[in-house]
Amino acid sequence: MKKIFLLSTLFTLTAYFLNAQAISNAITGTIVSNNANEVTIYAKPNVAIPDRHVDNVVVSVSITDPGVGNRPTLSILTNHLPDVTWIPASSGPYLEGGRYHYDFIANNSISTPSVSTITWPANSSNPLITLGFSNSNEFTSTRLDHWDAQNFGASGFSQFYFQIQQAVNGDITAQNNLFYGTTGVVNDAGGWNSGTSFVPLQPISVLPVQFSKFVTNCNSNGTSIEWATTQEINASKYEVEKSLDGNNWKSIATVQAAGNSSNEKTYQQLDLNSGKAFYRIKQIDADGKFTYTGIESTNCTPKNVDVVIYPVPAKDRLNVAISSNKNINTNFVIYDATGRVVKQFNQKITIGNNVIQIDVNNLPSGQYIIKSTDEYTNINKKFTIFK
Repeated sequence: MKKIFLLSTLFTLTAYFLNAQAISNAITGTIVSNNANEVTIYAKPNVAIPDRHVDNVVVSVSITDPGVGNRPTLSILTNHLPDVTWIPASSGPYLEGGRYHYDFIANNSISTPSVSTITWPANSSNPLITLGFSNSNEFTSTRLDHWDAQNFGASGFSQFYFQIQQAVNGDITAQNNLFYGTTGVVNDAGGWNSGTSFVPLQPISVLPVQFSKFVTNCNSNGTSIEWATTQEINASKYEVEKSLDGNNWKSIATVQAAGNSSNEKTYQQLDLNSGKAFYRIKQIDADGKFTYTGIESTNCTPKNVDVVIYPVPAKDRLNVAISSNKNINTNFVIYDATGRVVKQFNQKITIGNNVIQIDVNNLPSGQYIIKSTDEYTNINKKFTIFK
């Protein structure tokens, strides 16, 4: 195997890209502390990687050597690349340069590129593998390395290597700028050809948005699209994108992000569609950078049953989607968190799908409840306004 970048995130990407052109300096990497004794390694391309099949990957992680009897084991907790299977290097962990090194190798024996793919937008952080330490000995000294040691370390695999199947134009490697992060990123001038480079353990804040959930479900009015985040840093907005074939996408809704938050935030959007469709969320930062969630699909037909409100949270407008099998007039009342009536109005509901748009621009940020006064619509739902 050719030289790979030691746990340092030197991602060598060999790929068949658009027009069969090689892309240089395309991939950087980082290592992030998820929680106590758990890390995830991420890759960030500076160009889009559309619908590519992963062939093999190698990563190498190291800690300051805590000494015999105190060295933790490092286990694979989550594989984020479904194309490949991760295994520890057969030579096992090794001691070199005062640090204890762990190598993990992922390879793919599947010959059909269409079996599983990755689609990475430019400048997006994409998880590769999550690893867990058996104890906390020297955990804070964890780093992703390019280790320019004699014979490339005891295992022979002590770099980071990333290959796309059916490559035709060689490696795609961020040779002179291997890493990204918020603190302590080290790159030697020689890139991966000489010198030792690494990125130390990064805080979770190196990732602007952490998605904890993205699901789509059928309900009486169409497709309910819900996602949640556990962290947002300088997040601006979310765009809900839809595709009928999984390839051609269009934005169908925009939802404002919380901006900066370390608490879980839940968002919801409704698509009054009928039939099969694909969905993804485009998260856009305040500086214009963006990333995508994975893709979810549904095959929904409205069944004229319940009521859905969206977006969650609302900013200047709240939508109430109602399916009805008869015409009816109903009165709506909105209450604030203290139980005070802040808005009420009468609305005619017709047979079929109805979307009632309610102007809430004059209401401050906070928790609210919307209710209907008749038994037929039976609305009693909480919602949030966020300005």
